[in-house]
Amino acid sequence: MMKFNNYLEQCQDDDVLCHKTDLFKVGKIKDAIITAFATVIPNKLQEELSRQKIHIQPTKLVGEGRKSRLTYDNNIWFKEGVNFQVLKAGSKGWQKGKLKINLTLEFIPDEPEEEKSPLDDVRKELEQNNS
Repeated sequence: MMKFNNYLEQCQDDDVLCHKTDLFKVGKIKDAIITAFATVIPNKLQEELSRQKIHIQPTKLVGEGRKSRLTYDNNIWFKEGVNFQVLKAGSKGWQKGKLKINLTLEFIPDEPEEEKSPLDDVRKELEQNNS
């Protein structure tokens, strides 16, 4: 359901993230975000779709044989995807498939700033004199 970019994949759960003055273990942040996307977010997504008059009820088959039944599960958007069909202009017909939401949590390191060398001013002055 949740993917992490290479940088976060290499972090251990006990590594620390800092936001302003607060420190958090990487594992705690990952767990909190995974929990939110497994519980709160799917329901909020369904509420927003309904509010916009997009009535999609993701269902899945639970059980086997005579005891099988369809159940509603908003997490399907993030797990196996919801069954859809698309009709593209110029195509010969409908294409069956799934609409799935993939999430990636990323940490993108800032590019290190180049430190100014005390010789930079000397180089600049030499370049100006040689021009």
